[in-house]
Amino acid sequence: MADPNAPRSLLTAAGLGLAGLLLLAAPAVAQRAQGDRPPEGQVRVDGRVLAEPEDEPLPLDIPRIEIPNYAERLRDMIAVLADYAHNRDPGLLVLTRNGLQLTVQTVREQQLFELKTPPNALPTPDAAPRPGDLHRNYVRRLDGVVIDTLFCDPTNAPPDPEDLKGIITDEEPEVPVSPFRGSLVNQDLELIAEVRGLGMGVMVVEQCPDRETANQALRRAADEKMPIHLLIQPGPLVSFASIPPGDPPFLNSDNVEALAEARNLLVLLDGAAWASPREWALAVAETNYDAVIVDPMWRKSRALGADEVLDMKFKRLGARRLLLAQLDVAIADDSRPYWNKDWGIGNPSWLIGRVPGFPGRYYTDFTHPDWQELVGRYFATLLDLGYDGVVLEGVDAALKRHEIMTPLD
Repeated sequence: MADPNAPRSLLTAAGLGLAGLLLLAAPAVAQRAQGDRPPEGQVRVDGRVLAEPEDEPLPLDIPRIEIPNYAERLRDMIAVLADYAHNRDPGLLVLTRNGLQLTVQTVREQQLFELKTPPNALPTPDAAPRPGDLHRNYVRRLDGVVIDTLFCDPTNAPPDPEDLKGIITDEEPEVPVSPFRGSLVNQDLELIAEVRGLGMGVMVVEQCPDRETANQALRRAADEKMPIHLLIQPGPLVSFASIPPGDPPFLNSDNVEALAEARNLLVLLDGAAWASPREWALAVAETNYDAVIVDPMWRKSRALGADEVLDMKFKRLGARRLLLAQLDVAIADDSRPYWNKDWGIGNPSWLIGRVPGFPGRYYTDFTHPDWQELVGRYFATLLDLGYDGVVLEGVDAALKRHEIMTPLD
């Protein structure tokens, strides 16, 4: 629970403060047409949706001059969360899962600027965004980024079965954990070097098709001093539901209290293999990873408690590690505790579409104050439980979805 005696302005910095970003900026978009009523074509019985219209990201019917800069809105949202965490404790960490494109000005942002500049306005070259310019203030406020697929291309030929022994389990993953993974195989390493030079940490999640490329990824991660979670598995991204056997690469017996001190990484986003949250926590405590990213919900039904979080924060060797919780800023899930059984697309208005192939998951209008308040409350609660920081998931999805719905041409 949050401290009831703490200043209200502090407690609401990640909730109502996020909502204020929208109220002070451009007009709301998604609620314009539908309000909080379900759209036509939705069938309900006892408050439950039995059928929903096909989800198509159709363009919104708003004037081009009113289209918001969604990239900047997303930066603002993330920056508010980061400021809230750092005001609580400068050592708390806020990262994004992918979303590296937010560190620079985009071509679309330049187009929006030109679209909204009156024809007779005096030229102001310094005010115009230039694609590729670094958002230095944003980069300095964000502690790091977790990048999927920087060194390996998992779509290559299947590996030799011998390569998989001791690396992955024989179980077939149910579904990928993320439907909005963005491949960064050809990512500009110069940009990564630039943001790291401003203090941003980088961790990588590598899914390599065979042992040879996996070893190459390990060497490159070591050379770049990037903590790495490594899998040998071609095809779709796996569900991160198990702990690889044995010690991690680059075993480290020291305490780890900053991203720059971490040498390896474990991503564990599904605790269904363990019979209870306690067993899940003890399993993590039996590993020697320097940094661990977890879904804070066991089987999506029960939050890890403060005692379980504390257990996870120490390696089997006894040294401290970084424990980070995952939080989605763009996708709502009907299995989460906040979900209301009456909800569906358009009700509430910030539920704007289903995620194809992922039943029960919904795209949100991340600019909506109610959704932002919900995210802010959960963010603050995760810090109250003792996590060392939060990894914000869904950044790529939020930006892509909204820009598809508001084309500039």
